[in-house]
Amino acid sequence: MKERVKVCNNLVALRRGKGYTQAEFSEMTNLSQQYISTVERGIIIPSLPKAIKIAEALGECYCNVFYRCEMEY
Repeated sequence: MKERVKVCNNLVALRRGKGYTQAEFSEMTNLSQQYISTVERGIIIPSLPKAIKIAEALGECYCNVFYRCEMEY
């Protein structure tokens, strides 16, 4: 059986903590607002380059934004 990993994120809390709206954050990262929304809701997991771009816009390491939250089998 192949192990699957669930990835969670702190994006909403970190973005709001910096005072950014989704629209502002979208402009900062050059990623669409719809994309940011789907990442925040955990519908998609960004590629590593996009995760790094998102984290850098927040002044964080990507591992502080995205993390393993539970294992699925």
